[in-house]
Amino acid sequence: QNPHAVPKGTAIAVQAAIIGDFRNFLFLVWDHLGLPDPTEVQYDIGWTLQHGEKRLIIEAFRGVGKSWITSAFVCWCLLVNPQVKILVVSASKSRADDFSTFTKRLIAEMPILQHLRARQGQRDSNIAFDVGPAAAAHAPSVKSLGITSQLTGSRADIIIPDENCHWWWW
Repeated sequence: QNPHAVPKGTAIAVQAAIIGDFRNFLFLVWDHLGLPDPTEVQYDIGWTLQHGEKRLIIEAFRGVGKSWITSAFVCWCLLVNPQVKILVVSASKSRADDFSTFTKRLIAEMPILQHLRARQGQRDSNIAFDVGPAAAAHAPSVKSLGITSQLTGSRADIIIPDENCHWWWW
């Protein structure tokens, strides 16, 4: 008998806690990244992403981790529903690509997400990729575009505008 085995039924309860509340998944991501536990503000952002209005804007000071939290949220959405399509749009193409590259890296590195890695024959670039369980579709599971890119024809269930606001003071 394995003394380190998870008690029967516990694994299901843990999985349900992760699927049911993004903040639990956020804790796992922060732990994987070697970061301190998420702060109350980061947990608030996580709750808002899961339960907030359909259309929302999250504003916080630089360094709070908005993009990292949102990238973790994308992973969580794909964990909950691998058929979801997500479009990331940023002020610059490289910023959007960095977001999707980080998301893809979490999928590759975290054991709880590794079943989401693209399979042979699926899209698997850093700018547009499918997750393994996703059915064949015109749109990739995750796609990144710059704000000046050709958005027409892109389809998504969730659109994430990242770093799109620029204030000009005269």
